[in-house]
Amino acid sequence: MEIPNKDEFIDRVSRALGTQDPQYMTDDEKRAAQQQAKLNEFVQALQFKQQIAEIQNKDADTANKQVSANKSQASADGQKYSDGLTMAQTGQIMQQMELTQQTITQQGAQIQQLQQLIIQLVNNGAKKELKQW
Repeated sequence: MEIPNKDEFIDRVSRALGTQDPQYMTDDEKRAAQQQAKLNEFVQALQFKQQIAEIQNKDADTANKQVSANKSQASADGQKYSDGLTMAQTGQIMQQMELTQQTITQQGAQIQQLQQLIIQLVNNGAKKELKQW
């Protein structure tokens, strides 16, 4: 099947699609296409560099977040140590208070025994005084 003006038809379709065959292009169109190709390459290179920069920024952000998480973990670990130390010290204080309470209880019992002894001595001494009269 023969298409009338086939070359012109192909040329028009190629131009519309932006895929013109170089054999149908004028010298000015070839230069423009080359410049457009260089511009496209430049734009692609810039986009690639931008994507790399975005990835690097995300990597840096991730690293900063990791550092922050590590600091938080270290702080939490430090707080655990501090809490553990406080609990140990509190335990020691409680033991000392218990020993002190036991000592006070023992001394209170001794004081009561001494008071009873004094009362007995006073009573016995009073009986002796009365016998002398």
